[in-house]
Amino acid sequence: MQFSHDKRRQPIILRIPGGVAIGLATVSITMMAFFRVSFLADIGEDLAMSVSRLGLFITLFGVGRLAADVPSGGLADRIHPRKLMAAAALIVAVGSLLLGAAPSSGWAFGAALLLGVGSSLTNTTSQVFFTVRTPIESRGMAMSLYMGSLMAGMAFGATLGGGIASISTWRTAELAAGLLLLCVSLFLLRLKSIESVVTDRTAPSPDRAAGRPPSTTIASRVVLYAIPFTTFSAAAVTIQTLIPIIGSQELGLSNGEIGVAIGGGGVMRVLATIVGGRLSDRVSRKSALVPPMMIGALGVTVLAFGSGYLAWFSAILLMAVAAHAAGAAATIIADLSPTALIGKNLGTFRFAGDVGLIVAPLLGAWAFDAIGREAAFVPLAVLLAVVGLAAAWLVPETRWAGSS
Repeated sequence: MQFSHDKRRQPIILRIPGGVAIGLATVSITMMAFFRVSFLADIGEDLAMSVSRLGLFITLFGVGRLAADVPSGGLADRIHPRKLMAAAALIVAVGSLLLGAAPSSGWAFGAALLLGVGSSLTNTTSQVFFTVRTPIESRGMAMSLYMGSLMAGMAFGATLGGGIASISTWRTAELAAGLLLLCVSLFLLRLKSIESVVTDRTAPSPDRAAGRPPSTTIASRVVLYAIPFTTFSAAAVTIQTLIPIIGSQELGLSNGEIGVAIGGGGVMRVLATIVGGRLSDRVSRKSALVPPMMIGALGVTVLAFGSGYLAWFSAILLMAVAAHAAGAAATIIADLSPTALIGKNLGTFRFAGDVGLIVAPLLGAWAFDAIGREAAFVPLAVLLAVVGLAAAWLVPETRWAGSS
């Protein structure tokens, strides 16, 4: 009996040298960075922060990411991914420790900035790593692997953080996150198994060997960069800000119960990224992009007009599916980029998204606080639907390699 050792039958993470290490680092760093989500209301109560000031707290996280996005993209094109991920773990560790020990809201705001910087460095390093190590015919699944690691870390971070906070305090949870990430950083610095990133900037890009991408227009580029802006805005307003607040203040849920519900959304995110990655590689990039945008619009609409636990939890699941739209759009950006510039272009792509992280929580929290939930959610639902339709009409299809 002969056994096949065909690497094409292995999971894609095993076919990428260092893929397991970078994937686990992405999950762990993101997980600790998002401990705060499930006990956001407790942070506000302990530090005397209104809903609007909590919106500012989330916004400053976005400011930190925004400041680091473009520099992180350039660094990811040139520097060993292990070193960048170790630095990211250290930055998030310091931010977590600072938040856990914060005596006032000012200290919490500073911690949010550091968490944002570390999150940006983690996301860009991981996204570029999986993109440049994968041929175009598998790029959709590679981007899904990155998105799955990221989204699982976000969701299960809320679950784990909420669990620790429910048996102790939110401060204990944040201090534990900081100490764990110090260990992750030291582990990555000692790890020698990940090969260096070496890019031959004079050789033809491997993704160009299979064919030529379609031409793009200014309108299609605008829509592509509007996709992360819209989806990041939706996640910031819903999952990261108002969903935990609604769960605590309107539904009377504990930190642990909120964390478990958001963790259920994390499971849905992983499933959505697997399905979306396969659609992206086997059918078309846009088949993995447009439907999640519409599902996101539905999820926000449920939050706007629904009430009770069922509507709240349904919105979490629908928003989890919508999260894959950003990954599909990033795959198209990578398809259209020379290999040596993928990091820079994805950094700019993430910059557009993180503008949403800054603007959306402030506006959404203010509208929710001052006017009502419909004012906070209806404009966001309309924006998701409009951008989704524009993507269907204007964004080019870039899955040309191996297409039938």
